[in-house]
Amino acid sequence: MADIRIVCSECGQENVFSEYSRPEARRCRKCDTLLGEGASSVKTKLRVRKRDPETDAVPYLQENKPDPKEEKRESPAAPKKKKSSKTRLKSPSSFLLGLLAFIVFGGLLVALQYYGRDDRKILEIYRTVRLFALGLGYLIVLIDAFMESQVSGFLALLFPPYLIYYALVRLDSFWRQGLFMAVVLMLAAEMYFMKDDAIITHSNRFVQKKIDYVSEQLDKAGKSSVPAL
Repeated sequence: MADIRIVCSECGQENVFSEYSRPEARRCRKCDTLLGEGASSVKTKLRVRKRDPETDAVPYLQENKPDPKEEKRESPAAPKKKKSSKTRLKSPSSFLLGLLAFIVFGGLLVALQYYGRDDRKILEIYRTVRLFALGLGYLIVLIDAFMESQVSGFLALLFPPYLIYYALVRLDSFWRQGLFMAVVLMLAAEMYFMKDDAIITHSNRFVQKKIDYVSEQLDKAGKSSVPAL
């Protein structure tokens, strides 16, 4: 028994057929060209490979291997791997840009806090800039988290500790981290320059009010009499 190898003259594809196959049924598997005159055919016999006791459990039939040079010529070139976005963005120039963003943006916010203590107009400007800075830092981290995965996005949206963790560890560029750290510096500096008007102070008061309200409602529910059935 032998196989017939026919190389298509149109596309160069090598096709293998049984010697008992009909000539009119021999078509190229790649371009569907009828393989007849003009196509080269070679009969190759199967050979029995000797058993290797170290690697083989039973002997098996092995077909003649094609020419490696021909395979290399026909096979398409493997695509080159692209660098990840995080590798490209976290370059020395990106690090310097992030450091510059932190110094400039953070310095501006702290300066407005410092001069706003004695000037009412500067304080009003700072409050407006503060809202813009908070919204910008929040959106930067949130958008990046949702682009990574929905799970990361919802965790950053619902859990502030995860938002800070994501910004410090998983943001894909230094300049975004620089902007976010400038916002963190602003919040920390508020506790020193303007503690009574700081975002953290207002948040603590809000949470405490909610806790007191819930406690009052629980006390009222405990004191109320249960109607008899």
